[in-house]
Amino acid sequence: MSGKMGFIVLLAPLLVLPLMAACGDDKNNEDTPMPLAEPATIPATKSMVEPVVITIGNHTDLTGPSAKVVSRVMCEIVHAQILKEW
Repeated sequence: MSGKMGFIVLLAPLLVLPLMAACGDDKNNEDTPMPLAEPATIPATKSMVEPVVITIGNHTDLTGPSAKVVSRVMCEIVHAQILKEW
């Protein structure tokens, strides 16, 4: 029984310590708002947005028990894309 009690006595401060560290003294922090930063000047241009190409792929496991099925599915997807472009 004393082994359990010793473990609890050592464990209790370890559980309470993070709670004590989270509760701080806010005497240094006053309720004054932070000063706002000046907006940066950006030169005006015709178009600042460039077209973006998004490539959609998949993150599948190509090894292991599902490798045969996944490789077959990947072949079908590639085949469908080729036919679509053709």
